[in-house]
Amino acid sequence: MGFVETCGLLAIAYVLLRLGLLIKDILGAGNLARYHTKGTYALVTGSTDGIGKALVFEFARRGFNVIIHGRNPDKVQDVLSEARKRYPAIKFETWIVNATEGDVEKYVAKIKHLPISVVINNVGVGVFGGKWLHMEDATQEQVNTMICTNVRFTTLVTRAFLPVLPRSSLIVIVGSHVSQFAPATLIIYGSTKSYLAALVGGLRREVRAANKPGINVQYLQVGSVATPGSPNAVSLTSPTPEAFATSMLDRIGGSQEMVVGYPWHWMTYLATSLPSWFLEPLFKIVMKNMKKE
Repeated sequence: MGFVETCGLLAIAYVLLRLGLLIKDILGAGNLARYHTKGTYALVTGSTDGIGKALVFEFARRGFNVIIHGRNPDKVQDVLSEARKRYPAIKFETWIVNATEGDVEKYVAKIKHLPISVVINNVGVGVFGGKWLHMEDATQEQVNTMICTNVRFTTLVTRAFLPVLPRSSLIVIVGSHVSQFAPATLIIYGSTKSYLAALVGGLRREVRAANKPGINVQYLQVGSVATPGSPNAVSLTSPTPEAFATSMLDRIGGSQEMVVGYPWHWMTYLATSLPSWFLEPLFKIVMKNMKKE
């Protein structure tokens, strides 16, 4: 067999491997129930809006006690009041922390006595002041806020909880498809999500090396979700936060490293594997239309 034929076979094998892993991630069964016993809590960071808020109610519907996190006391209280009204038999706690500042370890110390078995690192900043901006057009403060929220806070929260979580526990770090390919105006956001994907891979190796097989760490691939205030309309590939939360909790807790949180998000995830010469003009068209809307 010649060199060209060998390269061709290797390329086909690589494509088939990627396809197989994708199918595994899409079809892989979740097992959230494994981490639920009487009295256990789920911590959801960034849970006063959008996906995080929907997760509070979905966890409660499934019998978990829930810790509601946010930086705005009024918004946290609003979610708490609604949650208690909808699920009076469930216990709710609040955790008011600004993700961009302060000693995270001290903040975690205030709640680590609770029997937390699930940590959802959901909090994140995706745009600069409500706008997509090129890096040079964003202020230093805006860039720092995004990095501190998406990278620093998530990393330090995860680090602080690792020693105190029970033997059977789940850590989910919410990512994004743009971790695979970050278009212009989303390069910092995409880079923070790429870091989180690498963090998950490393953590899974560390917990195995430390003989802690009961601690499961997963990276959640998220595509478009029609959250309040976003430019995304509800569609086949852009669910409501409530629909996404239900699908997500059905899928997490299995053995796979990466979880595609919503069935139809496999389409956009797969698209990010296409060549950049094809993706760049495609993203320009998509984002231009979103701005018009």
